[in-house]
Amino acid sequence: TDNGHIFIIYPNHYGVFEFMHEALKSQKIKFTRSLIWNFSTTVSDRSESWNDFSHILHFYNGEIGPDITRNLEYPMEHDIVKRYGYFGHPYDSMPVDLPKYLITNFTKENDVVADLLAGTGSVALAAKELNRKYIYNDLSDNQTLIAKLRLGEITMYRPTVIDMMSTTVENFNRGLALQSNMPLDQIDQMIKQQK
Repeated sequence: TDNGHIFIIYPNHYGVFEFMHEALKSQKIKFTRSLIWNFSTTVSDRSESWNDFSHILHFYNGEIGPDITRNLEYPMEHDIVKRYGYFGHPYDSMPVDLPKYLITNFTKENDVVADLLAGTGSVALAAKELNRKYIYNDLSDNQTLIAKLRLGEITMYRPTVIDMMSTTVENFNRGLALQSNMPLDQIDQMIKQQK
């Protein structure tokens, strides 16, 4: 829009670099700041620190917006997928408080918030709770299902979700086992223990 903001929260993706290249060539979209999202409550040793934070890149068109804190500390939601019976999920969910902070500072009620790599729907949920319209998009059927459950757009009982997702989760875990040279019977045992 003529006065809008783009926040890129996971900048280590090839598509993000393509967007940045195009955005920086544009006469309209400007880069303003890089924020740090610290999503770990503990760092057990220095070698793991790369896993505990992410840059958030802020682009804008029109007005730059308010000056906000540069170091955001919101731990990952580790249990969100277990609430819906999706065991062995490869990702944790973004905490809703992070997008709430950004949405509150850079939008007004009834504005549109779009998340095009939306995962389990934390940004859409934050927008909904703050009376903003939202656009949700993700290629993963499994994460989209969790997002729909979180947003209250479909009703489904936990055992149904487990039945729908268990095959996909087992195949994912078997794929990880093959990549890491773990025996399939060992990974199958781990899956059974999770359930």
